[in-house]
Amino acid sequence: MLRQPPVMAGARMLNGWVAAGPFPFKSRYRPEIAARAWLAAETLLAAESPAAPIGGQGFDRPYTGSAVPAELPAQRSFDAAAYRAGVNEHDRLCRALVDHLAASGLRVGAGLAGVNVDLAWRDTEGRQFIAEVKSVVGGNEVEQLRLGLGQVLEYRHRLATLGMWVTPVLVVSRCTDRAWPAICGDSHVILLQGERASDWTAALTEGRDPTPVLVIDEAEA
Repeated sequence: MLRQPPVMAGARMLNGWVAAGPFPFKSRYRPEIAARAWLAAETLLAAESPAAPIGGQGFDRPYTGSAVPAELPAQRSFDAAAYRAGVNEHDRLCRALVDHLAASGLRVGAGLAGVNVDLAWRDTEGRQFIAEVKSVVGGNEVEQLRLGLGQVLEYRHRLATLGMWVTPVLVVSRCTDRAWPAICGDSHVILLQGERASDWTAALTEGRDPTPVLVIDEAEA
């Protein structure tokens, strides 16, 4: 019981109270001796206390701050060729999805209710879709997946606050990490890969979220 933090804190408070309080033995009380004894006991208890179970503290290790590396990375210059390649790949993916949906008689446009989505359309059942398109050029696959998922979730939230229930779609050039379809699925986001366009129809049909995401406006609650 004495090792529990509330008991330790209570004992410390009582110690301070005794040191300053009007007690008969006040003249015999020596705060500096009590302080040294308290510190020694605290050190002993800390050394004997068992290690906390995994996850018991809510974190893996204490925060120690960010150290500045000895050699700072050089600033990356703007790569005009990579930028053009990314823009062209983005346009290619957009047009590929537009053409794919047009083959089923669906019209696709950009933007929805003032929200700057890359693509938006309704299927034959009247369900509303939105898509965020991310080009993967070079070694930026992880960054683009993270950015694209965050954007499409933001768009879905903003449209939900307007009373529009949408099925979000994230379109990327490729996805080599097999965890990402499940990551997107956990957020009810359909992941389409440019290298696997033959799977798009099944993904858009079978992967649709049948349950609208309810967003409560805190200002109205």
